[in-house]
Amino acid sequence: KLLLSLLPAILVIILIVGAASYKVSKDYIRIALGRTVAMQNLAIVHDIELFMDNCATDLRFFARCKQEGEDIGQQFRNRIKAGGIPYYELAYIPASTGTPQIFIHKNGKVTSLDDNAVDRISPDPLLELKKLSSLQKGEVQPSYIREITYPLPDNENRNMLTKEKIIRFYIRAAGSRGQTDGIMLLSVKAEKLRDFLTLYDSENSPLWSLQRSDELRFSYF
Repeated sequence: KLLLSLLPAILVIILIVGAASYKVSKDYIRIALGRTVAMQNLAIVHDIELFMDNCATDLRFFARCKQEGEDIGQQFRNRIKAGGIPYYELAYIPASTGTPQIFIHKNGKVTSLDDNAVDRISPDPLLELKKLSSLQKGEVQPSYIREITYPLPDNENRNMLTKEKIIRFYIRAAGSRGQTDGIMLLSVKAEKLRDFLTLYDSENSPLWSLQRSDELRFSYF
């Protein structure tokens, strides 16, 4: 009889302790997951910001080279050979006189497009001049993801066209006296930014600490 009289109290104590343990565990798990996700998201944002800052810095360098009369095509080749960000395109579009200078990097080779090839780029690169009205001196602005068609013939296919999804960075181009005479743009393939969204769930993650299954995981922003 004594045991039977104690059972309700014991059951109540077990339920209270169990409920308290569950609530504490749930809260700590939620806090831990929240901190982990926040840390990963901030790391992704930091890497993307650093990547875009480096693109802006390099574009200012190329604009300065152009202003000082240096060969921007050769500087572009040197930067590609030195490593770092694998840029896809460097271009100078004059506002009035002169011809556009457009250099494309593909498979480790930088190609200078002639006038006929420039005319086959779609959309027309001259349309980029409208960005001048929104650019301040020394300011760099990125574009949205864009699909551009480039003529990149090879030995077997002289009429080959290549479509690429890219992000462009724009800056005012200046002449030797500092006056604006066109626009300069630097491009990267959009997949370079996409790679940051999978980096922290891959074996290449700088925060890698545990083995996970092989399926591809994305972060979204």
